[in-house]
Amino acid sequence: MRKVLLLLGLSVWLLAACNFSGGQAADTLDVNAASTQVELTVAAQFTSDQSAIETIVAGTAGPDGQAPPPPPPDQNQDEPPPPPSPEPTATETVAETPTETTTPTPQPTATLSGDDPKKDLGAPSWTDNFSNSNNWFGYDEGDSKVEVKGGKLEFTVKPASSGTLWTVALPDLSNFYIEVIAKTPAACSGKDRYGLLLRAPDPSKGMIFEFSCDGSYRIAKWDGATWSEIKSWTASGNINAGPDQTNRMGVKAVGNTFQLYVDGVLLTEVTDNEFGSGRFGLVAGSDATANLLIEFDDMAYWNLP
Repeated sequence: MRKVLLLLGLSVWLLAACNFSGGQAADTLDVNAASTQVELTVAAQFTSDQSAIETIVAGTAGPDGQAPPPPPPDQNQDEPPPPPSPEPTATETVAETPTETTTPTPQPTATLSGDDPKKDLGAPSWTDNFSNSNNWFGYDEGDSKVEVKGGKLEFTVKPASSGTLWTVALPDLSNFYIEVIAKTPAACSGKDRYGLLLRAPDPSKGMIFEFSCDGSYRIAKWDGATWSEIKSWTASGNINAGPDQTNRMGVKAVGNTFQLYVDGVLLTEVTDNEFGSGRFGLVAGSDATANLLIEFDDMAYWNLP
């Protein structure tokens, strides 16, 4: 009996402790919030997995650059039997009518002259067809304007009478053959001129090779202070003179020897020890024509031993 009363008292004390107003309330679980959080987590995980599956099926390459394998076929789907092959039927054979084959007429190719240095040089070390201005600095100021435009480099000399002006490109060259095609404008006469700057140790020095609109050539040098003519103006029937004319100027430089060419024909050979290497560039100058515009195209050089 005492044991029963003891147990009964203990039960009453426990019930009272649970309902005592001054006690700390136990933490409760919000069932609805927990359910919502679980649903969002599962939905997000499903969306992520589904996106990955769609990417693989689409054939996107993996991290190693290899396309993933196609998904395996459904093994549980019964495939219908293949349809029976149709019976072969007889067909009429029609002989083809012979047609005449026309052999295209071969187009003539340019023949390089025996003097032309590039006929034995193979592929050039560098070319520029002026499809962009990556190799040249365009500007419009003072006496001149340089602009790469329409697959050409346009060099405009503004005054009707000017000195020889130039624009310079990299890299430095030592022994080489270099050439460029130049076209004169509709107005071009006298000693209006154009050509190449070579072996320039800096932009203010170098060797100058020029053709003029009256069909002459000249070789000179500028050391930053003094202009010296190595070969004075000399007329040549090989240079296309006058307006709207095209000439291919070429210069071969080996050691202290320089050879000047027009359209592959040797014009002259000179020697000079002033500059052993340097940059290259394009030159122009006016003698009687304001806004003289020379177009340069198809520039290339070959490095030589």
